[in-house]
Amino acid sequence: MVQKDVESRSRIVSAVLKLCDWLKVAKMADEAPVSEDHKAVVSDEVAAVRAEAVGVEQRWHSVWIQSLEWQVRLEDAISGRNVRT
Repeated sequence: MVQKDVESRSRIVSAVLKLCDWLKVAKMADEAPVSEDHKAVVSDEVAAVRAEAVGVEQRWHSVWIQSLEWQVRLEDAISGRNVRT
């Protein structure tokens, strides 16, 4: 149950990264007359948000791996096998 929750939230983090990419493309393709300075600021903001999202994805991946390790340890403990280290 917990493992499925971890995996479903992983999809949410991936969706955030895709939205960041989409936002960058949409802002660059914006047809409204905007100064180059404004485009640069928007581009920097999008890059910063994407960098944060990548960091969150990496940390979330680490949590997911740890949850798998604990699931295996619990299964081993329940079945009476030697716990892996």
